[in-house]
Amino acid sequence: MKKLVIILIIFLSVNFKSNSQTQKIDSLFRFTETYLNHDSIRVKALNNLAIEYQNIDLNKAKNFLEESEKISIEIDYPLGIANSLYIQSFYYWNIGNYDSSLMKCNRALHIFKTLDLSIGQIKCYTRIAVINNNKGNYGTSIEYYYKSLELCEKTGNYKEIGKIYNNIGVTYGELQDFNKALEYNFKALEIKQQLKDTFSIGISINNIGHYNLKAQNYNDAYKYLHQSLKYNGKINNNYVLGITNQNLGNLHDIYGNYDSSYLYHQKGVELLIDYGSQGQLSRSYYLFSNHFLLQENFKKANNFAHKALTIATKTDEKEHILNSYESLYKSYYGLNDLKNAFSYLIEFNLLYDALEKDENIKRIAVQEKELELKVQKEKTDLELSIQRKQKLLILLALIFTAILVILITYILIQKTIKNKQLRKANETRDQMFKIISHDFRSPLISISNTLQLIPELIKEKDYNTAINLSLKDEQSVSRVLTLIDSLITWTLSQNDNIPYNPENYNLFNISNILFDIYTPIANYKRIELINNISKNIQVFADKNILNTVLRNLINNAIKFTPENGKIEVSSKAINNIVEIRVTDTGIGIDKDKLAKIFSLDKEKVIGTKGEKGNGLGLFFCKEFIEKNNGKMGVESKVGEGSSFYCTVPTEK
Repeated sequence: MKKLVIILIIFLSVNFKSNSQTQKIDSLFRFTETYLNHDSIRVKALNNLAIEYQNIDLNKAKNFLEESEKISIEIDYPLGIANSLYIQSFYYWNIGNYDSSLMKCNRALHIFKTLDLSIGQIKCYTRIAVINNNKGNYGTSIEYYYKSLELCEKTGNYKEIGKIYNNIGVTYGELQDFNKALEYNFKALEIKQQLKDTFSIGISINNIGHYNLKAQNYNDAYKYLHQSLKYNGKINNNYVLGITNQNLGNLHDIYGNYDSSYLYHQKGVELLIDYGSQGQLSRSYYLFSNHFLLQENFKKANNFAHKALTIATKTDEKEHILNSYESLYKSYYGLNDLKNAFSYLIEFNLLYDALEKDENIKRIAVQEKELELKVQKEKTDLELSIQRKQKLLILLALIFTAILVILITYILIQKTIKNKQLRKANETRDQMFKIISHDFRSPLISISNTLQLIPELIKEKDYNTAINLSLKDEQSVSRVLTLIDSLITWTLSQNDNIPYNPENYNLFNISNILFDIYTPIANYKRIELINNISKNIQVFADKNILNTVLRNLINNAIKFTPENGKIEVSSKAINNIVEIRVTDTGIGIDKDKLAKIFSLDKEKVIGTKGEKGNGLGLFFCKEFIEKNNGKMGVESKVGEGSSFYCTVPTEK
């Protein structure tokens, strides 16, 4: 009953196939049966099918690979050739033909380098390392593993890093350093589990079980080997399942459970024969031989030892040959064939001494290679550190230069702006002097002449003429005083010394005061002056500034509006500003003159009643409004009138 249960467990664990994998293989197989074009699509399908079969049936995998290589050469498809050669190297490695495996892998590596494909190079470096490990060239093996690791780290290929750790563990296992072998396999397992690399996880679990068995950690070995049996059975990995079964057979032999061990050995041999891995099959035959030796069934032990030796000699695996010699001299001794027993004992001792000596040499070679690679890495790290520092210094120098250039550029721009402002100020000043020289000189000359005439007119009792001249001089004095007031205000504003005291107040109240001043003048010219300022609107502005601006705008409107005209002062709140408009039905302004209306460089215009101006009013208005955080503009059409507007902030 116990035997039947064990058989059932083994059968179920090994033959439980993954539905997804079976479906994938069936799908690929059906595709290659129907899609017969000789192109890259068929090549990729064949290579993928070979990858799926390389853990199930090596001979089928080989057939797919030979076809894919043939088509790739025919259509000149280098990537297809490289992939086919790489997978073929795996086939030859499995059957123990390491020279052919190495040749195929080197050819694939050359193509991958030509194509500059890092993943292909990484796989080839790893495979070359594995082959050299099997050939006993452990120093070379470690060297290629480190080449592969270096390229993985550069490209961030953590999946391959996990596989490389796995293989480095195998190398240390071959050198009997089981602690290091386990250390690297646990590292590999951690990475594979993070990446959820299903197939590779199964290999790591088996390896951990195997090296625990070698290190005589039997409890851990039992735990991990049963995990491997269950896990690899689910993913249908026959190659790893064969090795797991041979390890479990060995473990049960150690415990003396010969019925169980026999079943595991038998299943392991069946799987590895079907799969076609000669190297592992040789080991299975040796372990089967040892199983029968423990039970003193020397005939069967001898039979399996000869099978193991035949394969090991063919694949030239010295360790397997040594194990076969040991089983043969023990089995012949048990069969009382002392001649053959002695013969194989001599062979065993000779090979043991050679391998022991060779093993020491290999250990030293590995240590030397590790030291060499460590020194080389430290040298590379130092060079990279120096390069990084140099790059940092260059970067800092560039940043400093850029900041210096920006600073110099900023200074030059500021200087240019100041020069431009200075030129503009000088031009404004010159224009101002021209206006002042005329507008100050003319009234003063008129006043001087009047003062000389008045005594004579009084003597002649021509009082009407004297009164008229006095009235004209009064207007001249008023013009001069207004001009002086505006000039003082503007000068202060240029030096940022203009008194600016904004406050909240009602705009309608201010407009009423202005209308009291200008209504009589408007009535004199028979002009209707309309106040449409909202009674509730509040503004935040300097009273003096706003009064000066509105006085100028209303005065100008009266000056350029003919009799029976109309002037309207209105307001409108827009978001956080108030727009004030002075609209008239006057003579309007020509388009050409509109562009210069707020500048000093403009022609003077005479009012509808011959009123004269100095041309400074609108210039000052714009300057003052901008000081009060507002804007000024105009809309006009000749013969229809003008609309001057300015903006001020609403109540704060």
